[in-house]
Amino acid sequence: VQTIRTEVDRLDEIVGGFLALAKERELQPEEVRIDALLDDCLRLVRQDAEARGVKLTAELRAGDTRLRLDPKQCTRAVLNLLINALEICPQGGRVRLFSRITETHCQIEVRDDGPGMTKEVAERAFDPYFTTKPTGTGLGLSITRGIIEEHGGTIELSCTPGQGCQALISLPLQSNTPLTASKAQQL
Repeated sequence: VQTIRTEVDRLDEIVGGFLALAKERELQPEEVRIDALLDDCLRLVRQDAEARGVKLTAELRAGDTRLRLDPKQCTRAVLNLLINALEICPQGGRVRLFSRITETHCQIEVRDDGPGMTKEVAERAFDPYFTTKPTGTGLGLSITRGIIEEHGGTIELSCTPGQGCQALISLPLQSNTPLTASKAQQL
């Protein structure tokens, strides 16, 4: 029942995405532990990965890093990337989720073993309504980019035909909760 509720909420968020393209929604930021948010995203797509025969792994190394962000919007952005990766990945392939902290940013990366994209397709991937999927809306990556940019971050795609894709989100630490002394020493 909880999974059904979560998925209904996710579908509601997708419909909200259509509205987000027409007008901006005000962020509702709160302090969020990044790795906990990513764990929730993994939990939501794990069953889909198993059904597709795709191995889903994670290396979450942001530790206790907390950022001030809108958790629903950021969850939507990460889920869009994970779902795209799972859909494109062949059976027996893998999708990997990473988090790490640099001196100035929290980075979240999704890598897949799919067929990759040509340079031309990758350049248009964030354009609204652009899709290579027969049943796609072309809104997922566009919405994802909007969410990340609203949080002061960036998102980049790195793709090689035949070798998969990597989507890298970088969210600034400076405008968020300052690093604790122990976290700064780890860097």
